[in-house]
Amino acid sequence: MASLVLNHSLYRFSYLYHRETLLEVIDAHIRFFNEIGGVPETIFYDTMAAIINPRTKEWNSRFLEFSLHYGFEPHTCNARSPHEKGTDEQSVGYVRRRAFSERTTFSSLKEANQYLAAAVKEINDGCVYRRPSPPSKGLLHERETLAPLPALEFSTYQSRSARISKYSHVVFESNYYSVPDTYPGKYITLKYSPDTVELVSDNALLARHERRFGKGELAYDLTHFLKTFSRKPGALPHSRVFRQLDEAIHHVLHHHYTGRHKDFLPILSLFRETSEEELVAAIRLLEDHGMVPTYETLRCIIMHQAVQLPETSFPPDRIRMEEPNFSHYDGYLRGVL
Repeated sequence: MASLVLNHSLYRFSYLYHRETLLEVIDAHIRFFNEIGGVPETIFYDTMAAIINPRTKEWNSRFLEFSLHYGFEPHTCNARSPHEKGTDEQSVGYVRRRAFSERTTFSSLKEANQYLAAAVKEINDGCVYRRPSPPSKGLLHERETLAPLPALEFSTYQSRSARISKYSHVVFESNYYSVPDTYPGKYITLKYSPDTVELVSDNALLARHERRFGKGELAYDLTHFLKTFSRKPGALPHSRVFRQLDEAIHHVLHHHYTGRHKDFLPILSLFRETSEEELVAAIRLLEDHGMVPTYETLRCIIMHQAVQLPETSFPPDRIRMEEPNFSHYDGYLRGVL
């Protein structure tokens, strides 16, 4: 977890990462500067191997470029000198205890960061011992001492060369990232940041994926393989990229397009225009009205165009009839009518 704190207002910033490399350190600084709306004149650091060589005590040259770009002066804290380490030396531990004492399990890093941001906001909005105002209000005054943000943001990307396999993917850190199936065997540039991987050829962006940090994970875009599936439609149901999709999409293929896999491909091409969540929602809307999902009807719903849906019939237990009135029959029996 990256954590930065302003000395006077005690305004805090924290962000979770999978790793602690130079990329993550620079990214955390940029997020912090953008949040506080400026750049402090001087920043003190405790021992950080990502930016300071533990043996030679020399600064990382890339980090110095970054500090020059934003105009701040980095300083290291001397050993056994707590007065040099700011008002709260244990900022990381303090935020971790406040944020994660009750909850430690999350479905994704994104969810964990959203939870952390809410916890840090609560800290910044709360009262602080021997401070006249909460950190969030103190920031308003401390911001006057900050230097302005540069016109251009520092690039956190690093790049390397990568070769596209015959299966239309590249391997990076033991994980697989897909590219359109029209570039087999070609060498391209792979650019990566703390959270994304971009695949570029001749200054053209071929694909962008969320970066994976496990081993053997797949970052596949199904639209990259539509040309292959048009030649081999029978391979679609058994492909790894299709098996990752929502069960609702599998249901449409197996129940409405059995033996017609090629006719199903236009539906998959809608991934170029929408997300999986929106496509699944459109499928369920049509099926709830007893309609077979087609490319045309799904696209109309996704693009918020009018679709003639059949009226929903009510089950018998929801049909109400007035109680019959038999009183006029009594008149017939008495000869009144």
